Amino acid sequence: MNPPNSNETTSSESTIADLLKAGTPEAADALQTLSLNAENKETCKAAKRALYLLSQKGIKPSASPVVANSGFPLSAPADRITQTLATLLDGAGNQLLWFIFADPDGGSPTLLSVLTNDEVGIKDFVTMRQSRREIQKRIEATAQESMAGMAGVSFAEVSLEHNRTRMATAKALTRSLRQPTPPGFLDWAKRVGEPTQPAEDSSVYSVFSREEIAADTKINRDTTAFFAVPLFESWFLDVQTLAGNAFLWGQVQDVFPSEPKPDRETVLKNGVHEGITESVIEDYRGRLEETAYILHANGQTAIAKMALVHALTLTGDVEATENAFLLALTERSLGAAVGMLQNAFHEQMMQAGQGVQTLR
Repeated sequence: MNPPNSNETTSSESTIADLLKAGTPEAADALQTLSLNAENKETCKAAKRALYLLSQKGIKPSASPVVANSGFPLSAPADRITQTLATLLDGAGNQLLWFIFADPDGGSPTLLSVLTNDEVGIKDFVTMRQSRREIQKRIEATAQESMAGMAGVSFAEVSLEHNRTRMATAKALTRSLRQPTPPGFLDWAKRVGEPTQPAEDSSVYSVFSREEIAADTKINRDTTAFFAVPLFESWFLDVQTLAGNAFLWGQVQDVFPSEPKPDRETVLKNGVHEGITESVIEDYRGRLEETAYILHANGQTAIAKMALVHALTLTGDVEATENAFLLALTERSLGAAVGMLQNAFHEQMMQAGQGVQTLR
């Protein structure tokens, strides 16, 4: 993939800033079109952020979205799609979207399963034609796994509009990265169709209001309790981005002997600066919001509210080093990075013929 042109990126940033400052429905229209069609991923994200900020002021697009080179209309008949389901995003940002198509001649339905990722877009898809009974068994088995917290996913039936929106967002992201979709995917995408309306906000805010969640004192806001939920045990930052502070964190934790020990708070905040970017904050806000929506649809309302209350702390101007969720996420990720360092040291000792020694 060719790196984005820096002059083009700077120009886009200036345009987005001007549109945000204008604060009109016409500016929202332009931002919406830019968020769907910009070739640069960061430009798409910046346009979406600006669109979100305008929506907070009640300024929304007045026109339907214009998608460049889509090759098909923004909506398609949905009479053959009988059921839509989704998992929530796992620790790597993956999500499965399911679409079940009825057979026009009354035969076995077809299950379309689309694997999306919040960093790369459309990753893969599979189709399988099975009897209604077989598909129902597959749905029930997956639902039972999600209720048991297996594989870090939860599974729920959602609206067709929700899955269309999720898939359209993933397609736009893949396009912005100038990457191809899997062979044959676009034919199935045409059968699914595009959202009937532009996504102005996460689906979860059609269920809960921001004001309701912010004012609810019964919601557990403790980050330790949040990450203790099996569904979130796999949530970590990319530990490679924390390499500069991993050894120091190991010294803080007495894994690697050091006198004097580094200051804990300083190392943690340096880890936040190292691993948390605007893009990471946006990705995790999206994960938390989608998580809350899927969990609520699955009847797990208390955990849904826990996720959403943290999502609300990632809106607006976020001071990452003062944000409880981001601090906890960084701390557990540093711990994982230390574990990787320990394993690397052990392997080096074995290769050097020194045997494995226990590191305190």
